[in-house]
Amino acid sequence: MLASVAIQAVSGLFNTDDILTTGPWRPAVSEAFADRMSAIHSINFDVLTGLIALHLTAISAYWLRSRINLVGPMLTGRKAAAPGAGIDGQRLGIALAVAIAAAMMVAVLIIAAPEPDPAELFF
Repeated sequence: MLASVAIQAVSGLFNTDDILTTGPWRPAVSEAFADRMSAIHSINFDVLTGLIALHLTAISAYWLRSRINLVGPMLTGRKAAAPGAGIDGQRLGIALAVAIAAAMMVAVLIIAAPEPDPAELFF
């Protein structure tokens, strides 16, 4: 599912709906490449929707069969476990470094995006 979200995000950089929204990197690539990325974006949307439905179905089935709530632990990151069965510690520093690196990559992508052609902004 994470790979599908990543594919959706990257392909969206080059996508356009030809009406209102255009990805920031669309002007920097050829029309053929942009069309390919738009096709990937469209197909992956259906794949991602299916994966989300499968994920929600699995969570529901787990609750119905085992009466174990997975939603709470997914939201809080905490779940009661037998001694020695859980994670020994957290790596908050690594998580923070990864989050900062991801934010910096997004900032670089936004800052480095080419300026759109003003003639293409309004139809």
